[in-house]
Amino acid sequence: MIYSKKQIGEFKESNFYRKVSRFLPYGTIKWVGESMEYLDIDQVYLGDSRELLKKVKPNSVDLSIWSPPYHVGKKYEQEMQYDDWLSLLDTVISLHFDILKPGGFLVINIADILCFKDEKIPRIMAENVSRRKV
Repeated sequence: MIYSKKQIGEFKESNFYRKVSRFLPYGTIKWVGESMEYLDIDQVYLGDSRELLKKVKPNSVDLSIWSPPYHVGKKYEQEMQYDDWLSLLDTVISLHFDILKPGGFLVINIADILCFKDEKIPRIMAENVSRRKV
């Protein structure tokens, strides 16, 4: 996947980039082309996780943090149907099986599950310690 200068510019203006880039040494964000065999380690990549994960060396990741679209009606999600969203989750989670080291972790940041209408999603929620009465 190759990004246009406009897309790269939009990313560099995003809140995510502003928050993350200040913690990274200069030059560690890479724009991925089609020619790479495996992605370099200790870098941050922008792209579609369904493509990028295929370029990660097997058994090489201790921790992967993924924040997929939440499927809660945001502008960039409007073209994605619910079944497509579930397929995205399934595909990306499955692609982690080969790249995680034994004992490695996959952390997925998604919207509050209570907002989803799908009855197959369990209605459990972690305790919110800030609402605890003393």
